[in-house]
Amino acid sequence: YEPSPDWFKAIVNKTPTVTFNPTSAAILQRHGIRVDIVIPHGIDTDFFKPDYSKRDGITIMTHTAWPEQPTKGMHILSRALGIAGVKAKCWSGVPREAIRDALQTATIHIFPSTYQEMYGLVGAEAMACGCACIASDVAGCRYQIENGVRGLLVPPRDPQALAKAIRYMLDNPIEREQMAQTGLAWVQQNGTLEIMGKRYEAFYEQLQ
Repeated sequence: YEPSPDWFKAIVNKTPTVTFNPTSAAILQRHGIRVDIVIPHGIDTDFFKPDYSKRDGITIMTHTAWPEQPTKGMHILSRALGIAGVKAKCWSGVPREAIRDALQTATIHIFPSTYQEMYGLVGAEAMACGCACIASDVAGCRYQIENGVRGLLVPPRDPQALAKAIRYMLDNPIEREQMAQTGLAWVQQNGTLEIMGKRYEAFYEQLQ
């Protein structure tokens, strides 16, 4: 049994609703789903933080909890890496400490999602560790990354475009480092657990 859209809306729309980025909010509202406020996710920037002493050369990585799911785009990344003539490490199914340690060794992080991510914590974690980030131009990633400023956005499901972005990051170290540092500063100023908590606290106070 699948509930009708009207049945679903009747349940959801009775409750104050939070979403995590403006694009997703617009999509939900376009389909008649209530959205009261946009509060992006926060991450622990005391845990996810740079440690440049761990870096040894140029390393490309990605991480996801569901690498086998086509929506995460690992098959797109695999094709793009072949076109670009480089390799990347994919981390999954390991403790958070291992992800953090891997991000601290990485130079470039890639998030090749093929659907409208509500946020995409992996991107924020990578930015917080000082990685230069490449991501698909989908909802959550678009909120985090200003293309050409805090990283690079590419069309989803486009291995050629992704390969071009990878080569740009590799071939332009000054621009790559500028984007990495701008992304790091953005997360520290906009994407911490403390900032998220204060936004939820203010929202809950409005509901009383």
